[in-house]
Amino acid sequence: MTHSLRSAAVRALVPLGYLALALAVSWPLARDFATYPIGDITYDERHAIWMLWHTAQALAGQVGWPDTSLLLWPHGVSVLVDGVGPLNGVAALPFWPWGAAAAFNGAVVVGVALSGWALYALARGIGLERGPAFVAGLLYLVWPMHLIALNGHLERLFVGMLPLTLLAGLRAFDPGRGRAWLAVPGVALLGALLQNGNQFTFAALGLALLGVQTWWATPPDERPRRLRRIGLSGVWSIAICGPLLIAIVGVMRDPSLQVSLADVAYYYAPDALSLILPAPHQWWAAWLYPNPTHVHDFVWASTLSGLNPTPIWYGTGVETAVTIPLTAIALFAWTWRAPAGRAWLLFGLAFAALCLGPRLRIDGVETPVRLPFVVAKRIPGLDVMRTPGRYMLMGAVGFALAAGAGLSVLTRRHPAKATALITTAATLAAVECWPRAWPQSALPRVPAFYRQLASDPTGGAVLDLPHGLHNDHASAYMYYQTIHRHPIAWSYLSRAHRRYPNAGLEGLWTADAPAGAALRRRLRELGYRYVVVHRYPQIFLGGTVAGGRLGEPWGTPVVPESERLIADAFRGERPAYVDDLVTVWTP
Repeated sequence: MTHSLRSAAVRALVPLGYLALALAVSWPLARDFATYPIGDITYDERHAIWMLWHTAQALAGQVGWPDTSLLLWPHGVSVLVDGVGPLNGVAALPFWPWGAAAAFNGAVVVGVALSGWALYALARGIGLERGPAFVAGLLYLVWPMHLIALNGHLERLFVGMLPLTLLAGLRAFDPGRGRAWLAVPGVALLGALLQNGNQFTFAALGLALLGVQTWWATPPDERPRRLRRIGLSGVWSIAICGPLLIAIVGVMRDPSLQVSLADVAYYYAPDALSLILPAPHQWWAAWLYPNPTHVHDFVWASTLSGLNPTPIWYGTGVETAVTIPLTAIALFAWTWRAPAGRAWLLFGLAFAALCLGPRLRIDGVETPVRLPFVVAKRIPGLDVMRTPGRYMLMGAVGFALAAGAGLSVLTRRHPAKATALITTAATLAAVECWPRAWPQSALPRVPAFYRQLASDPTGGAVLDLPHGLHNDHASAYMYYQTIHRHPIAWSYLSRAHRRYPNAGLEGLWTADAPAGAALRRRLRELGYRYVVVHRYPQIFLGGTVAGGRLGEPWGTPVVPESERLIADAFRGERPAYVDDLVTVWTP
């Protein structure tokens, strides 16, 4: 085999290696690829499936983007307020022929694998050899704050735009590169924005910090030239991302939407001990979190009382798993001997400080020590973030590169043992961060009525009951919409309205609001053609595979007449359709 062919084979093995690792750490996803979505945050999974479907429909020209009237009909809503961006939907496109579960699981695997590969590309871009670079990508792939999102947070599973943005910045800030590189960070930032708003924030902050570090490391006589490159790249980034940012800001300025949630960060701020203790999903964390089942809100009970949730603190769970792997920490001992490694370690520490939230919390005790997040949450655009622990997603980029740089120092010092050192580091990182078996959720069984409705070309909106106002019922109704394709009354996006935007429907959820004939007339005026009462809304609340219910009916069925609308406005009328899951009336 010629050198060029051997080099091409090695390059091909790298993404295949990350794909194999993604399939392994997400098991049993591959076993039930087209049957059960991985994870058990069921309401977020169903909402993500809707976003994947809506992106596919928009790309096919079937629906508009970013504004849609498919939700909250006829008022509508902009999908720009949601955390699951259209880049996730592009990743899911090849898997839709196998159904919604396959689309979700496909986006998961693609996102996880590409994240590791993207970090590898950045590691190679800063000069790391293939072996240390691969270990750095492996660390990033299995990093606890990244991997715990397999519980059901799709938007955190592709984090590859973060390292790719930094790689673009390194190229753009280099005076020896062509001018075409000046625009590339803006393109990468736009990709991050189309993936997730938080990730755009992390990428922009990371690019700014990288610019400062790069300028500082430049000899004084060359700094003006470097500064011009950084400034011009910033101008390009603003020009490229500006139109979409303006559109997003326009949506965020809607006073009816709950947008700025930074004050909630006190509740979600991680404990400093979580930086060095294992996360709840890691296999060897059983001594710290003996029960693999979460207590509530995807928080786990700990043997350390200070890590357990309180009425005013979230606890340790999917939003506070800010663990820095011990393997990475061990490699930091050699990182400091490489100038590039030191810079990336400091980069990671900067974001680790941000990830701890407004005040330092140690063993459950909130101290008076204020942290950098206090300043960040006052900056427009940064004040929307309620979960500071997610800053660790960018911190992980710096830490993974620093660990790779430390491993590179080791292998250069002991070239005869390079293969053994790389293999040992990769094995330790994978074993340490290996997860417990992931839960799976079953999508609720689709009523036959919705499958019939899918072939109805005459239009008309669907009102699902029980109501989906500020509850997770709406995510089930959104999933059903991917089947019947008619507008619905409810919405479950990342940002909710302070009050329901369609006036006159308060009787659906408020006991003292008008119902009866007036409500029925209002439904007709708004274009609602079907009122669907779900007899087993229990299947919306769980459906985990381990529970054995598999999205099928259980418990006591809802009596349709228990809904005020049915009792007052449809009294004595025969429904238009009845089966074991739903009863349907026409206004």
